[in-house]
Amino acid sequence: MHDQSAAPLTPDRLMQFSGGYGPPLVIETGIRLGIFDLLDNGPKNLDEVQRHTGASARGLRAALNTLVGLELLSKPPRGVEAKGFALDVLQRARAFRE
Repeated sequence: MHDQSAAPLTPDRLMQFSGGYGPPLVIETGIRLGIFDLLDNGPKNLDEVQRHTGASARGLRAALNTLVGLELLSKPPRGVEAKGFALDVLQRARAFRE
């Protein structure tokens, strides 16, 4: 049976279903790579973050831009920096306490 009252499945609607998992995964990636720990010492550019994490520049750029969009990082004139909440809560030592 096909429900005629249901909203039609469109590309936009389909993307809404998948979009809910992205932010937590990118935040976890930032924690596991130690990005928030690194930024505790001040702003860093992409090359500095890449050297510290060993991640690819392409993937790292996407993750950092997403974290900026989530307002956990900001982009001053020199690289990226963590905002207060990110430094207080999302550093690896604090996030994975046992």
